[in-house]
Amino acid sequence: MTFVRRVFLFLKNKYKPNMTLSQIFKIGKAISETFRINHFDQLLIQIKNSLLEYLSILHAATNNLPANQTNIITARNSLETQLNRFLSLHPASESFIQTHLSAEEKSIFMINPGELTLAIRNFRMLVPIDILPNIDAAITSTEALNNILTQYQQFKDFYSFASAFHPQIEDNNDDNGVFSNSLSIIFEDEALITKLSEVSIASKDWGFIINCFARLVNETDTDAEIISVKRGSLIIIIASTVAVIGAICKASDKIVKCFLMILNAKQSVLELEKTGLYTKLEIDALKKKQAINVKKQAQLITNELLEDYLPDTTHPDYHEIKVAVKKAVEQMIRFENKGGRIDANLIEASLEYQKIVADLRERNIEHKMLRSNVASLIEGKQFLKLEENNEKGEDETDEESAV
Repeated sequence: MTFVRRVFLFLKNKYKPNMTLSQIFKIGKAISETFRINHFDQLLIQIKNSLLEYLSILHAATNNLPANQTNIITARNSLETQLNRFLSLHPASESFIQTHLSAEEKSIFMINPGELTLAIRNFRMLVPIDILPNIDAAITSTEALNNILTQYQQFKDFYSFASAFHPQIEDNNDDNGVFSNSLSIIFEDEALITKLSEVSIASKDWGFIINCFARLVNETDTDAEIISVKRGSLIIIIASTVAVIGAICKASDKIVKCFLMILNAKQSVLELEKTGLYTKLEIDALKKKQAINVKKQAQLITNELLEDYLPDTTHPDYHEIKVAVKKAVEQMIRFENKGGRIDANLIEASLEYQKIVADLRERNIEHKMLRSNVASLIEGKQFLKLEENNEKGEDETDEESAV
């Protein structure tokens, strides 16, 4: 992602300082799509390489014209063949690009319809026999054509690099969501919310969760900031620190692993039930083992997190932090049981945190697929039963358990 950022900043400085990541992404996408449709990818590379070789020969010819005449003609003829092929497909390609860009995006791209065709025409004005007497003009026209094709290539390459981060990049007019450490809270399935009041409540809940995990990792900078709210499956993107986001992702990974284990068992029982080979009592006995006790599961996950982040049980705030983290994990269990999920974007994080996020993404995909499989068997019934008993956790007082 650091490399993508460097390319983004390079393009901003070169073309338009106030353009957004989304605009560059869309320009690159339009170019990539038309190049893919018209099979331009390899041809563009061939033309670019041929132009650079031709320029090298022209510059060498300024010192020794006769000795380079044959090389110039050979290189020029090779370019002509490639350009003829390119021009036969370019009008349709140019039309596609222009119709898929807004007026502002076109102004950033700075290549008007016909500009590339004009550059090729200017390049061809000097026929091989006239090149040697007009070597400077030949260099100028060749460099102009190369510069235009370079612009196509740069935007196209940026899309290729950055598309791995879609959908965080596309439709995001605020670059902070991509170039900062951020936690994506994805509300979908039964967790989907649509009302503004619900968004406000969800933001408050996740603010609480982030503060609890900040205490766990001993992070004093707890001013998490909502930097984006996206439509569709509602996504709230919150900026925080690597340590806080990494710990939340680790907790989420443990929650999803638990869900996968129970859902796999549930799917097996449902498939056995369909066979009719087992009695109702036998099936009911198996189903009883598929419930998740929220408090107990949250306690187990909290204990594991404390071993990783706060192993010193003599810490003056150990008990208080343990209770807070447990309540945060309970909220996460309820959220993810409804189909909500968590993703993260970490800038220059350690390999450990990168692996945590990568593992979580894989498990989220598996969880979504398994939920779909189970849904086809339960015919609208509840996915997983969460037991919400009033038993106090091992570290809760009567007052705390009532919170």
